[in-house]
Amino acid sequence: ARWDAAYVAGLNALKARDADGALAALGEAKAIDAVPAKLYYAYGQAYALAGRDAAAREAFAQALEHDPSPMRAQAWAEQVIRDVAAETGTPLADLQTAFDSASKLGVAGSELIFDNCHPNLPGHELIASILLDVIESQLHVPLDRSLDVPPAQGRKQLGLGTLHLDKQLPRGLAIAIPL
Repeated sequence: ARWDAAYVAGLNALKARDADGALAALGEAKAIDAVPAKLYYAYGQAYALAGRDAAAREAFAQALEHDPSPMRAQAWAEQVIRDVAAETGTPLADLQTAFDSASKLGVAGSELIFDNCHPNLPGHELIASILLDVIESQLHVPLDRSLDVPPAQGRKQLGLGTLHLDKQLPRGLAIAIPL
């Protein structure tokens, strides 16, 4: 009951946009039980609110590592994929790195992901761009990209309306996929 009270107090402080209050309350919860993944996720939100991007990034990573049933690949699995691709010379579309680098905090978030693991439309556009780049650069298949259109124009042509993005996304997800 004490852990729940401290955790809820932290969430309430987050809702009130009180980063210091959230961190203090979450610290009380952590002193009681430091295992729940949702605690680290809330820490990530509090650190982000406080403008402590590196701490937020680390807390979000810890949330994934503490999750007993993660929807995303954990860091060790991502590294195994990268290692096997490097050892075997297998082309790799490193979507995790690309998605993370497109995020302010360096951890893929709502700018490219709809929920905790599924890409939104800009996320799918980024995936498509990366896959085409891999086909060209790693598989050495020449593609005529002269007919490619910017994402906003493509959405308009498809009748998908305009999406407002904070920034131009680099060419280049939440997981690394070997081809």
